Amino acid sequence: MKKVVFLLIALFLFKFGAHGQALDKIELEDLVMDKPFKLENHKSAEAIVLIITTNSCPFSKLYEDRILALQRLFKEKGVIFALINPHAGKNEEESLGNIKNKIAQKKIEFSYLIDPDQKLVHLLKASKSPEAFILTPSPTGFAIVYQGAIDNNPQLPQSVTKRYLETAINHVLQGQTPVPPFIRPVGCNIQTVY
Repeated sequence: MKKVVFLLIALFLFKFGAHGQALDKIELEDLVMDKPFKLENHKSAEAIVLIITTNSCPFSKLYEDRILALQRLFKEKGVIFALINPHAGKNEEESLGNIKNKIAQKKIEFSYLIDPDQKLVHLLKASKSPEAFILTPSPTGFAIVYQGAIDNNPQLPQSVTKRYLETAINHVLQGQTPVPPFIRPVGCNIQTVY
């Protein structure tokens, strides 16, 4: 019985380590910083918050100001934020020109990544826009410690009673594992390219 348990633990660690290492190797174009974004360059961060977004999704539009407020709240605490657009270049609304206009209009001063091949989106197993992920660095790569919704009220920011992402980030900063680690995101389906 001990051998079976050991084997299961070893398989889990191998899979987890391989996933973390795969995330390390991702490199995406950053439209704000004007240089490639590599997770491996942020191993000293307390946490990395990745948020899937698009120009065309109404839910993503509803969350824009809340995401900017969260980034401002945590930027001095060693938390890196990056937006990821998996539909970049797929239609007029998601054209690079329109994305850059959004960046200028909203005064986004942190990383905005385009993932037209959806390599990172597939590794994260993202399904919605918006959908948030918290990654923490470890010796075997990055671990996803939270995935899902930003809060419990997409339509009315003033009626939010549960700030899932903010709470999860605070757990990480306190050295705790976010509980729960997953909250089902509400938003638009990501249109996969393959």
